[in-house]
Parts: sequence; structure tokens; C-alpha cells
Amino acid sequence: MRYILTSQFKEKYIYNIYPCYQYQIDEFCKREDREHFRLVAGHFRFGIHKCHRGQWKYITMLRDPVQQVLSHYNHLAHSNEPLHKEIVKEYPSITAFTKHEWAKHFYISRLTGVSIKEIDKSPHKYYELAKENLIEHFAWVGITEYFQESLGMLQNRFGWKDLSTQHINVAQKKKFTLNNITEPELKSVQEAVYYDNKIYKSAKALFHECLILQDNKTGHKS
Repeated sequence: MRYILTSQFKEKYIYNIYPCYQYQIDEFCKREDREHFRLVAGHFRFGIHKCHRGQWKYITMLRDPVQQVLSHYNHLAHSNEPLHKEIVKEYPSITAFTKHEWAKHFYISRLTGVSIKEIDKSPHKYYELAKENLIEHFAWVGITEYFQESLGMLQNRFGWKDLSTQHINVAQKKKFTLNNITEPELKSVQEAVYYDNKIYKSAKALFHECLILQDNKTGHKS
């Protein structure tokens, strides 16, 4: 997605925050010229808009939360990044990883800016807040399982050039998939993403509503 987004803007108007450590966010918020950028891209939580004085909207793409956790752990397991190696060492199994903030309540945390420790105290409350944020503050929410349709909606939403030939990156090495994890492992993941799955279903329902509205305007049937 980062390539797709950055292809729509001149480089001087793009600010990348990646891999999105807190100090990188702080550096952006301290910049006097931060209003100059038209695209701020990164894996940050909801809330970075608070240091932006101009108009803003978020966009994001969601996928099935169980698949998200498996994909994330696969990425960590094959990464050479020191931080990723530390995480895999501390969480040596997919079941252990479900306790990490990149697995448990991952979507709810990202969509609210709230820590998983706080979310654990009242998960339904923060699910409702995440749903409210999606409706009020996100100009576009794509669904990975409907990737080309998501790109079409993104293109129409912002009047961007044709995005239909773009492709999403696919990890080549997959240690954990739905076909090779055990039932107990799958259950632990499903439990960790219970509220993420609820917000994913809410986002997917909104996505299909927007798709129907778009088709009605264009006379196209998805």
C-alpha cells in the first residue's frame, strides 16, 4: 500500500514514518513545516492528527484478523531486524505471540490509539470507539480480501489515476498458515482477535455499503 499511496504524490509532499518508532512520530510533530506534507504514511496508531493544524483524514486497509496475526508473525520470524528477532525470542510460538500488542487487540489499538492494557479493561467500549473513528475520521477503509475493489474505491474517492494494475506484496515464506497450525493455536489466535474480528466485520459491512453506493453512481455492478 505504501507504494500505491506514494505514487500519487510528488516526493516533496510525502513524509514516511517507518517503521514508526515513537521518536519518529515525535520528530514529525516537532517539524515546523509539517503542514507542508500532503501524505503522512506509516504504521502509526490513531492520534497523530493531533499535531497537525490543517485538515486531515485517515485511510487504512484491513484484512481478516486471524490471517493478519499469522502473516505478522511470519514476517517477524523471517526478519533480520534486531527488534523483530527480540520479539520472536520472547514470543517463540504463535500462541505466545497472541499476548503481544501486535496481535492482541491490534486493530482496536490502532484505530483508537489506546494500549492493549487499557483495552483489556473495557474491550467493548473501545470497539465502539474504533467503529466511531472509522465512520468519522477515515476517508477510505480498504479490505485486503477485496483488493481490486478497494483500489477502485480509493481511486474514485480521491480522483487518482488508474490503480487497477497495482498488486499487494505477498510474503514468500510462510511458517504459519491456517492449513498447518494446530487447533489449540488457532483457538488462541481467535480469542486474541475477538474484538478485532468484530471491528473487521463492521469495516467490511461499511465497505460493501460504500461499494453499492459507488456502483449505483457509476452504473457498474461489482
